[in-house]
Amino acid sequence: MKKLLFFIAAASLLFAGCSKEHPSIFSGDRVSVAVTASLPNVATKAVIDGDGRADSLDHWVIEVRDTLQKDVVYYWTEKAGEKGALSQTFELTLVKGHTYDIAFWADKSGCYDASNLKQLSFTDITKVGNSDSYDAFFACKRFKASGSTAMTATLYRPLAQVNIITTDLPKLQAGKNETAYLSYKPNTFSFKATVPTVFDVYSGEASVEQELTITPAAAVDTCYGDYAAAADSTTIHMIYVLTTLESTKESKSDVRNINFAFKSGGVNIPYQFTDIPLKRNYRTNIIGALLTNTTEWTVTVDPGWDSKDDGSDDFNEDYPQGN
Repeated sequence: MKKLLFFIAAASLLFAGCSKEHPSIFSGDRVSVAVTASLPNVATKAVIDGDGRADSLDHWVIEVRDTLQKDVVYYWTEKAGEKGALSQTFELTLVKGHTYDIAFWADKSGCYDASNLKQLSFTDITKVGNSDSYDAFFACKRFKASGSTAMTATLYRPLAQVNIITTDLPKLQAGKNETAYLSYKPNTFSFKATVPTVFDVYSGEASVEQELTITPAAAVDTCYGDYAAAADSTTIHMIYVLTTLESTKESKSDVRNINFAFKSGGVNIPYQFTDIPLKRNYRTNIIGALLTNTTEWTVTVDPGWDSKDDGSDDFNEDYPQGN
């Protein structure tokens, strides 16, 4: 029934959005609160791959629960936003004197089931690979309704981004015509790992771990550019993964094992990446001459989207890896 309500809600986005409001369950004077949810400026920070800029964002959700009755949804609504917009404003009517937990979610419409922000999930996790559409943002704020006012919330990713990058396409291009070179274009990807599949926007916890094998049909989104350009560092696979830890300087990384394989020149090339650190709102880059040297690579955790201009909260460590 919840999924049915969600899809009905999604279908109405182009008109006026959809709301589920239950103010009658609480008695008392009402106050109006204008809530503005926005992404940090670093959400659009340029990266070598051209992804992670929130370009696909067009769907915003807000859910309100009274802190004393956490199992009761006081208010839920979704709004369609202009594609790539970095903020959205909601008008709430709350009961004066009550304290609320207000949860926020922003994504590309259809990629996540956001009908319950305590149990948010992917609509189809098998499609997550090589798609920047699954970039998403969240926040939760506690708020006491003391009078009509305005509040703001800044949303951050609950995700780590994993990038598998090869550095040897120019070498393969040398001395080959375009047809021969393009035969080495990596394809038929397989990404296998045990990862969380459910996210609680209120607590920030990711849970319900499953071993998944994701085999995207397409090589990359258009944002990655053209393989024929033979950039020195070419992303051959990207995926967003829910993480179990907050993105703070003090937190440790979530560590995962990844089995990854692809075909190049008709040959299957498998990798076992072990103890790969993932960190919420950060990029994990696995870099090497992956088409021609299967024994050496480097892993870096790059703050990318979430570092101060002076680099004072950078988290960047090298993890030498190898078979």
